Amino acid sequence: MLNLNYTRDVAGAISWKLNSFDILSETFVEYKAFNDIPQDQTTYKRRVCVPPGTYEVVISNSVGTGLGVGGRYAGFLRGREKFASDPSDVNNWTKRRHIFCFDENNNDECASTSPSLSPSKIAELPLPGPQDAVYDTDLKVPRCSTASSSCSSGQLLKGRATVGPESNYPNTLDTCIDSTMGNYNISESIEAITVSSDTQDTMKEGDTVTITAKVFCWYTGTKDYADFYSATDVGVDSPPQWKYIGSVQCPAGKTQYLSQKYTLPKGSVHAVRVNLYYSTTGKRTSTTSCVQGDEFYSDVDDMVFTVVENTLQEPLI
Repeated sequence: MLNLNYTRDVAGAISWKLNSFDILSETFVEYKAFNDIPQDQTTYKRRVCVPPGTYEVVISNSVGTGLGVGGRYAGFLRGREKFASDPSDVNNWTKRRHIFCFDENNNDECASTSPSLSPSKIAELPLPGPQDAVYDTDLKVPRCSTASSSCSSGQLLKGRATVGPESNYPNTLDTCIDSTMGNYNISESIEAITVSSDTQDTMKEGDTVTITAKVFCWYTGTKDYADFYSATDVGVDSPPQWKYIGSVQCPAGKTQYLSQKYTLPKGSVHAVRVNLYYSTTGKRTSTTSCVQGDEFYSDVDDMVFTVVENTLQEPLI
């Protein structure tokens, strides 16, 4: 019996999802999901019967506030704690993942009794989980070097050029640069970029993913727009060939979260670009990948991430 419980000090929207490892597809598949946790409840417990095997627990917080100071979640199996939240990281997150296994005797080292822990299979599969990018000194942008379920720039893109300032600006794969006009947290800036799998599994070719840009929009936001682009097979000697995905208008001023979905094409090294800009004439009709110049208060940021190459083949006839 697996016991899932949490306590929190701020209201939020917490949900659990339990996935089991499928040896045939070499991925985690949904075993049980709990999305009925009341908004105003500060303690919660759930019990679920699970057979021996390998599991992934996904804890989601749709409002992104985390658990709050003093909040905690944990999972217990036969009285043993299998996973728990990091007490130093309880605020401002939307998703956390934990992977654990057990055999009939509640042992963690269960490779001999559970085919889902076959060393040869596990070695072939990048286990899903969120990843924070690090600054790549060759590409000059934040990068997630191994495949994961999501890649986030973290604090690397906060600010815009000297407005903030932004670390390692301009954080672009080409010659596109930021405007230096305005003031931080008043005028436009991209604060973070996250790319995440819509299936919550490790991102691979052919998957649908969501790009989410945390941005700061000026005044009411009605004059600010963000263009989204993608590229693949990027490298020091391979300039990005940007493909336009779509544009989003800021729904209001100050901090906003803007997003676009797209399907990952072939290739293991991918990049996304977000270009935030001010416009008095509405959304641009051109889809060129660089809006720059002080008159636009523009901020352009790129991020590189890794996906699994999809090696599945059509069945032989």
